[in-house]
Amino acid sequence: MAQPLAIIRRYAKALLDLATQNDSLARVKAEVETVQAWLQTTPDFRTFVACRHLGEKPARLAALRGLAQRAAFSSTMTEFLAQCEGAQLLEHLPRILAEFARRQQAQARVMPAEIVSARPLTGAQREVLLARLGAGRRLAPVFREAPELRGGFIAYIGDEVHDYSVAGRLRRLRRRLTAG
Repeated sequence: MAQPLAIIRRYAKALLDLATQNDSLARVKAEVETVQAWLQTTPDFRTFVACRHLGEKPARLAALRGLAQRAAFSSTMTEFLAQCEGAQLLEHLPRILAEFARRQQAQARVMPAEIVSARPLTGAQREVLLARLGAGRRLAPVFREAPELRGGFIAYIGDEVHDYSVAGRLRRLRRRLTAG
């Protein structure tokens, strides 16, 4: 059997390819976000997904299809969920959906960005920061505060780390002084 990461990537890619081919990417993306919200906020759904031995296969499949129908999901998403259940991969659904979102952002050339600042940033500060860090690329920013930075910010953009925090500067200075 293939490794879980390879399976997760294959299923996420298949959903993205199918949604793109069917010209239903926006709808499927919204449905993925709905399922992700269920996973975070609905303990019964989270348990159903995590425990593949909870109920017989036909009953689980019927319950999943019924849930998709009540949520008015597209046939693409309904069949995707059914395929995951049939292949006993529902327990990997959170990771598959996260990989779908990552791939969709990459396809749209949108990079995830986490900006951590010592204090809350004003709207103007956020705009200037995103303009400088973006450098011609579209960012999907998430902002949060971490007072332990003492000042400045750290930006995580894709695989890049830009540390302009006071704590980071002190750490680098300490390393240089102790290195001789």
